Amino acid sequence: MKTLTTILTLLILIGCSNHKSETSSTENRTELIPEPEQDTQEALDEPQVDQNTNKNEKCNCKGIVDWEQDVKVPVYNKPNGQLIDTVSHDIEGEDFLTFNLFDSEEDYFKVEIRRAISGQAKSGWIKKDDYLGTYASNYSDSDTLFLYSNPDKSSAPTDTITKYYTELYQILDCKSNWVKVRMEKGNKEYQGWMEPGMQCPSPYTTCN
Repeated sequence: MKTLTTILTLLILIGCSNHKSETSSTENRTELIPEPEQDTQEALDEPQVDQNTNKNEKCNCKGIVDWEQDVKVPVYNKPNGQLIDTVSHDIEGEDFLTFNLFDSEEDYFKVEIRRAISGQAKSGWIKKDDYLGTYASNYSDSDTLFLYSNPDKSSAPTDTITKYYTELYQILDCKSNWVKVRMEKGNKEYQGWMEPGMQCPSPYTTCN
């Protein structure tokens, strides 16, 4: 009888010991799993910003780099920022630079720029200069070019041009699909906002 009692006592002690060991092991494993840091968790919870959104873009215009000037155009990641690329015409191949214009700050344009025929588009900011512009499309005597005081046809004209000039109109600013331009001819300077239908941002052909 004593032997049976001793065996039962040993079995009970072994069972309690195993249970305690498993509990301790589980607690240790739990302690090894770190809680996520608060900043990391907040970052995971924040919505990701779409870098390709165009909601805040000011302009939707096109322009060209003067094909008669063999220039190298630096492209920056932001106004007064880091240089990310430099683009230029292929003069011999007659593959000239054109650009889509999305925004304008004091000295810079936000653009997507490429060679018209074969170039890969580069996005960034380029510094405003006299080689960035568009042509006018008032080809006939009946096509009067009005340059307006504001990007609105109801605003007062600053200049009325009844003759077609082949010179490039330098782009100074943009808003929606209007461009503010300047062009000098002889001793006369023309400046104002050019409506979309009078812009011809092509280095190759006229725009009808």
